[in-house]
Amino acid sequence: GREAALNIVGRRSAQAEDLAQLERLLLKDPDTRRQSDVALRKASYALAVARYDEAEEAANAARSFARESGSQIDEAQALQRVGRLLWQQGRVAEAQAPLSEALELAQHHAEPQVVAEILYDLCASALYRSDYEQGIDYLNGARQIYALSQNLQGEIRCLTTAAYIAYQTGNYEDAIVQSDAALGEIRKLGWRYAESHSLAMIGNAAFDLGDFAAAETHHLRALAI
Repeated sequence: GREAALNIVGRRSAQAEDLAQLERLLLKDPDTRRQSDVALRKASYALAVARYDEAEEAANAARSFARESGSQIDEAQALQRVGRLLWQQGRVAEAQAPLSEALELAQHHAEPQVVAEILYDLCASALYRSDYEQGIDYLNGARQIYALSQNLQGEIRCLTTAAYIAYQTGNYEDAIVQSDAALGEIRKLGWRYAESHSLAMIGNAAFDLGDFAAAETHHLRALAI
């Protein structure tokens, strides 16, 4: 829907307006599955803007609605939001339990997109503690699912994360290759934040390779977005 598209491209004000409209619609026709869905969307929005108290409240509400409706997939997604909330705050040890529980539920119900999202968060949590080997394993699992389902946003996130791993481990040429591949897909979506991020990554890698002209060009392009 429109709110999901706004989330992808980072138009947060418009996304907040759409979420408010979805909540108003729920007042007219309350339904636990829809309440869970809106709460999950609210949690994602709050995480994107680093409002962690709001994210926790929304994720807990989503889990409550999921249990009321009997939807274990919604519960898995609520647990994934909790895990993301924790690792984004650097609480990576605490993030492992909800993410592992979420993964077990999603795999049991054979929901590949939810599995991919959880694997991506497990990757991010591993990278936060500099466990690049484990992070790559989780990332490859998520990337395979996104590719098979032609989930372009998911593939882009995996490419930009692969570029980050390459850069952090000193593989600057590969960081540029992965970022270039990401840019080709990013522009199909008009995802300006991701475009700026990938251009900056290329600039950083070029700088470390001693190509200062390319570094300046890409950093200026990133700043212009």
